[in-house]
Amino acid sequence: MYTIRKKIMPVIALAALLMSCGHKYSADDYLHVDEFRDGIAIANLPQDMARDGQHLLINEKYEPVSRRFTSLFQLDHGFHYGRIPGSDSLIFISPDLKEYAYPSPSYTSLVSRLNENKSIWIEDLDKKLMLINVTDGKVLSPVYENTMIEQELPDGTAVLRHYIRGGYKKLWDYAIVDCTGKELAPVGKYTFVGDFHNGLARYSTSGYGQPKIMHEDQKDNQLVDYYNNTKRMEITQGYINEKGDVVIPETYQYAEDFKDDGTARVGFNNFYGKSISRFKIDRKGSKITD
Repeated sequence: MYTIRKKIMPVIALAALLMSCGHKYSADDYLHVDEFRDGIAIANLPQDMARDGQHLLINEKYEPVSRRFTSLFQLDHGFHYGRIPGSDSLIFISPDLKEYAYPSPSYTSLVSRLNENKSIWIEDLDKKLMLINVTDGKVLSPVYENTMIEQELPDGTAVLRHYIRGGYKKLWDYAIVDCTGKELAPVGKYTFVGDFHNGLARYSTSGYGQPKIMHEDQKDNQLVDYYNNTKRMEITQGYINEKGDVVIPETYQYAEDFKDDGTARVGFNNFYGKSISRFKIDRKGSKITD
């Protein structure tokens, strides 16, 4: 199911014909031209010329350098992707204008950036999430169900949020996967992973937190035991690095994200969830005296 066909982009017959007749291309040949990046831009043809597709790639001389597409979009690292008339295949175009085409409509949407490993997260028709390489179609990661990307780091590492069950209080657990598809932390290792700040993120294996902070007055520094519907003293948090390794063990009932100055405020609660201690720690977990 998850295979890819590679081929070199054909020469555009119409462009060759016009060039042989001495036609000099300009911006006036197009309805719209996007910003040029690395000498290539997406151009839109006028409606009366768009029977075989309205979008194509052009060079800085405004000459066509690709076939026509019904849709065409820009990715990172010089790649583009689109679809051609009469086909549901998804086609990736490399910076050197080679096409990598998926011959079946197995993939419906791209849900992340293209990283330096030339891999990208995609959802298929069944909403299954997977990381694929755009140049050979290989599925690099496990195939995840009921999962979404919670955070994507600059190096392509993704924090995934996996849905466990619904109802009034939804339950999630988490996974961390790098740009090669390697699970740095498999699904279920952590019941909660916060956003990474200054290279560290809060984590827990004992309680569940809100997936995202909705408002400033709803910060999820205190995790909740959703099974027993109460805040219990043993629910704890610590900090992991971007490799999924524990840096500061989960010993705190209260924890905030690390700030730009390399400190975070943590603390302990009593059985009723009330604060009994708050203090700052550094990135090694050492207490900082004010």
